[in-house]
Amino acid sequence: MFARAREKARQTSCLSNVKQISLAAQMYTQDYDERYVFWALGAPTYWWAQGVEPYVKNGQLFACPSADGDQWRTCGCGSPQAVRPVHYGVNCGAGGQGGTQMPNWHGPLGQKLSSIEAPSETVWVGDSTCVNLGPNNYYPSQGTTCPGVAGRHNEGANLGFCDGHAKWMKWVNTSTSVPWGYWTRRAGD
Repeated sequence: MFARAREKARQTSCLSNVKQISLAAQMYTQDYDERYVFWALGAPTYWWAQGVEPYVKNGQLFACPSADGDQWRTCGCGSPQAVRPVHYGVNCGAGGQGGTQMPNWHGPLGQKLSSIEAPSETVWVGDSTCVNLGPNNYYPSQGTTCPGVAGRHNEGANLGFCDGHAKWMKWVNTSTSVPWGYWTRRAGD
């Protein structure tokens, strides 16, 4: 009984973190020509959390209270800039990826706000085992290899959407009957 109550409190705290990170991404877009922060640029040079951190001003927001320690840094993504645990990842379909190691992706800038056709239905950030977050990468246990959604909270994950709202969703609800569902910037895809 008490363990469930403690986990529910951690889930609520994590949801608050995800909401604040989602709102920070919205502030970032206002300062960068209505473009989302990309998930990686010239990895491991610069990654999404560094882009939004000035808007949250609290590095502890990047740590899910239900996650174990250095999970992000141990998943193989290899960023020396990860000086603290980061337990959330971003949807590169919404944010974009760019830089010298990924020249054919979206360049050094993230996606335009206008390219997200259904922002209230498109995941931007959430509980993850790595910097990347996607629909077909579910690993229910912690400490797994990246990328993937982390089902840390009662078989679900806290997810932040491109419009700034956040909610907990059971994993089966995130893999809708639509092929890419919540993970694509194109409505109805």
